Amino acid sequence: MSIFDRSVALHHTGDDADILEQILRMFLEQGPERMALVEAALARGEAGDLEREAHALKGAAATLGMEELRWASYAVERLAADGRMEDAPAGVAGMRVALDAALAAVGRELP
Repeated sequence: MSIFDRSVALHHTGDDADILEQILRMFLEQGPERMALVEAALARGEAGDLEREAHALKGAAATLGMEELRWASYAVERLAADGRMEDAPAGVAGMRVALDAALAAVGRELP
């Protein structure tokens, strides 16, 4: 499973490297913000918010070819949707690890 697949991300931009660079820079800023919302929803025990925020991060990850983050986010989304909040902390921790790896990979990718 990929941490970051540039070819997938580039495909989603119509093979426009400049647009990809802009999107990756936005992800560097917004990815941690979105993760903070995931962690806050978990801390509040708000399954609906957790599901929504994990879903949003999953979508960004899928678009950018970040399969580890995509699947970690999907797992948390499903846990929240199924009301399995007792299992969510481990899932959110996995999301954090996957996000940190994706951020590092993107950071190496950018000039």
